[in-house]
Parts: sequence; C-alpha cells; structure tokens
Amino acid sequence: MKILSIIIALSLMALTGCSDDMITGPEEEPFTVESLESNAAQKVVKLVHIKGTYSGSGTIDPTRTDCPTGSVPISGEGTGIASHLGKIHVSFSHCSFFLVDPANPTYTDGHGELKSANGDTIFGSYNGFLTGPDTFQNVNIVNRGTGRFEDVTGELTETGSVDLTDTGFTFEISIDGFISTVGSSKR
Repeated sequence: MKILSIIIALSLMALTGCSDDMITGPEEEPFTVESLESNAAQKVVKLVHIKGTYSGSGTIDPTRTDCPTGSVPISGEGTGIASHLGKIHVSFSHCSFFLVDPANPTYTDGHGELKSANGDTIFGSYNGFLTGPDTFQNVNIVNRGTGRFEDVTGELTETGSVDLTDTGFTFEISIDGFISTVGSSKR
C-alpha cells in the first residue's frame, strides 16, 4: 500500500505545474568578451595599516593667500619612516586660527603629501586641533596618489608635539591609519 501511495503522489506532482523552465532552468546571459572586460576592470580593495613617525620644522607661509580671515598660513617639511612607504619626506600647509586667537585651537584647509624614497606619493587633506599647549591631532583624508599609490584612498590620524622657536616651530608626529591597496594592484 505504501508503494502505491508513493507512486500516486509522484504522478500527481509530475502532472501539476511542471514547465520547460523547471527542466532546463532559466536562460542565462551569454558569456561575451565585453563581460570579461567589465569584470576584469573591477578591482579588489583591501585596507593596509600604515604606521610611522616623522619630524621636521615649519614656519608662517607668506606665499599661501587662500586662508580664511582670522587665520595664519603655516607650512612645514619633515622626514621619517612609515610602513609600506619606507623612508618618507613629508610636506604640509594649513591655516592656523590659534596664532591669531589663542582661544581657538583649530587649524583647517590642510594639504599634505607623503613621498616615499622612490618618489611614489600619497596626497591628502586635513583639519586638526591643539590637544594641549604643545600637542595636536589631525585627521588626513587620503584622496589620491602617484606610482603604486595611484587611486589610493584612506584615512590617517596624526598625533604629535610642537615646539615654537624664534623663527617658526619644530615638530614630531606619529601616523596611524589605513589606506586602500587599489593603487598597488596590477592593472
């Protein structure tokens, strides 16, 4: 009796709603050269941890004329070492409100670059603030690069100390953050 019930159930299932799509499956898109090229252009993005330190000096920059009213243009350069870059040369410029108004510990409109020994460079923009009388923190938004860092993106936090001198300032900075690996991927 069980066998007869199974045969009847299978027969009813076969008669109710079996279509060509159920047997052959849905029609798939054709595989073309264009679809290969489209998939090949997609890049896998991984984040790489960047850590480093650098030190140097800076001064008021009379050549920069785009700072907001109530701020002073500051520029500087330094050297150090960072993971995935090796030896680095750093240059930066920002607009400091603190030098005009000590109650406002911020600086804005920052632009900087980290250049590796072979010339490959990471560019970014930043804003920051004093965290104490001689310490600061800023966040860099990495937005482009050259060489193996072409198309790079990311975010780097810098913390450091600054000492005012008669002609400007000296600084020591630690970098910590992440960048994408798109720039170093083979094309």
